[in-house]
Amino acid sequence: MFSSQMEVHTDVKRIVTMLETGGSLPLTVTSGHVTLVDATGRQHDMLLDQCSSFDRLVTFLPGVLDQCRPNEAEVQRWYINRQRYNFAIDDGINMTQLRRQSDGWSTIQPGTKIVMRIVTTEVVRKFSARYRCCCGTRNDVKVDEATLLNALARGRIITCRRCQRRFQIAGTKGKIVRREGSQPNDDKPSQEADNLIRNFLVIRVLVCCDS
Repeated sequence: MFSSQMEVHTDVKRIVTMLETGGSLPLTVTSGHVTLVDATGRQHDMLLDQCSSFDRLVTFLPGVLDQCRPNEAEVQRWYINRQRYNFAIDDGINMTQLRRQSDGWSTIQPGTKIVMRIVTTEVVRKFSARYRCCCGTRNDVKVDEATLLNALARGRIITCRRCQRRFQIAGTKGKIVRREGSQPNDDKPSQEADNLIRNFLVIRVLVCCDS
């Protein structure tokens, strides 16, 4: 992030020099920067080169989290350490997931917004056109029932009308096999910590159970 600060300083110094010498300013200043929105909604200025691949961006995450409040950094580290996060390009309407081997990394340009999201999985018996946010608000997926499955296959974007958290809801089919002696996983952040998260990918798994 030090190199990012140096580049911004250079841009500012160049503009000040042009003003002092009577030069004209360019219509735009090409900074080569990308905006990374972390899972709590905090925005970070990144160099384009730092976002050239999944693995390269991941190497800079510790520095990104150092810019967050301690409680925001802690809950995000919890999910990162368990590989329960991903990245997506956000154009304001659609979210394009950036997988490790995705071609999307080569399309990132200055000004692109990359969102880090927490990935959660819900086991369901029936797909629904509604999603209940963690704030308690029920939000509708804006499609009719006939096209719901196709919409969930593509991943639908929901912005909670109450708290403005953003969700991409995706659906898939799976199977649960009940095993003897299985125990629930109580290793999870506190509710207070989870409430800091603003960006989610929610995968709904439609299942049947085998005894």
